Parts: sequence; structure tokens; C-alpha cells
Amino acid sequence: MRKIALKYCGGCNPRYDRVRYYQRILDALQEEVQWVSVEDDDYELVLLIKGCEASCLETKITKTSAVPVLIIREDCREPAEIAEMLLAVKRGDDY
Repeated sequence: MRKIALKYCGGCNPRYDRVRYYQRILDALQEEVQWVSVEDDDYELVLLIKGCEASCLETKITKTSAVPVLIIREDCREPAEIAEMLLAVKRGDDY
């Protein structure tokens, strides 16, 4: 089972319901992932779901993370495709 940290942007200018989009990703993954906080020390990658083009959190997360960071927004890809990517990403991959 993969351990993935989940982080949403602050939501100051959301263009869509990030929680609903995450739920669709969860449905596609079923139970193949254990979700943890970015404050935890033990995870394989970070999924950052952003709500607009400002990318406020993106800079902070990518500069401080030693693991791959997958950054998405709703119109980026279908949730099933994101689920496949989450299962395929390996340490050292660049997304």
C-alpha cells in the first residue's frame, strides 16, 4: 500500500470543488493508498490539489519536498488517470 501525502491549496480563489475532485480520485483508487499529512515524515509522494493558477502552495511544497510532488487541478486530467499516476510514480520521478 502506498503512503501519499495530500495537500490542498488555501482555497482563496477556488475555481472548482477540490474536495469533490479528490473524492473522485479516491473512488478510482479504491483502497490502494494510505493518505497522510505532509507533516508526517513517512510518505512516498505528495498530491497537491490546487484551485487556481496562483500556485501559492506549489512553490512552498516543491522547494521543501525531497519526494515527488504531483500537482493537479480539476481540468488537468480525469480522476482515474490521476489514480493511475499516483500508483505508478516512484521516488526520483519528476512531475
